[in-house]
Amino acid sequence: MSGGVLFGPSGWDPVAIIGQIVALQCLYYLSLGLLYKLIVAPYVRTLTLYHFFDWRWASFSSFQGWMVCIAGFTNALLAAVFLRLIVQRAKKCLDFAGTILLIHFAAVWCFSGFPRHAAWWALQGSNLAATSLLGEYLCMQKEMQEIPLASLRRNGALAEAAAGPGGSRPGGGGGGGILGRSNAGNARSSAVNVMELTSIVTQPSAGDWGPLSPVK
Repeated sequence: MSGGVLFGPSGWDPVAIIGQIVALQCLYYLSLGLLYKLIVAPYVRTLTLYHFFDWRWASFSSFQGWMVCIAGFTNALLAAVFLRLIVQRAKKCLDFAGTILLIHFAAVWCFSGFPRHAAWWALQGSNLAATSLLGEYLCMQKEMQEIPLASLRRNGALAEAAAGPGGSRPGGGGGGGILGRSNAGNARSSAVNVMELTSIVTQPSAGDWGPLSPVK
């Protein structure tokens, strides 16, 4: 079963998985850069890579730190939309969301050392929860849209297979002709039974009415 832009087959496909990870990571940093430009840049002198990969900027004790946190959390919500567009499978959202933030954690560690601020860890934890939960919800909506069409196609195929080659011809030699004759016989028998029961109920007996007498 295939689905999605880079989803590929449902089995193990390393090429498709690597393509999804690269696409998600590129979109993650692209949207993060745009959000930093809109939210963080007006309140700092110069927007640099330190704002992206220095864990010291994620802080709840300064206005600039709050702007960095707000931009990061908003980007986590956008990452859920990217999961909906690329992955399209709810059961894989947690894995891909964790992979995005794990790569970001490795980049931060290489750039500015191991993060030692609780605010940075709190931000990444909330980002992981928001991306995975919202991504699962959006992907489930996509999967629910695919179920009715697939069910209709499957039911139609089963009906055609059950009808057989003679099912569409009246009195045909296939199983469909025998089934049609049986259904017709049952319908006629039911009609006769209903008519007999109606005649019994509606026909009055002489003892019920009694002798007729003129009205005085």
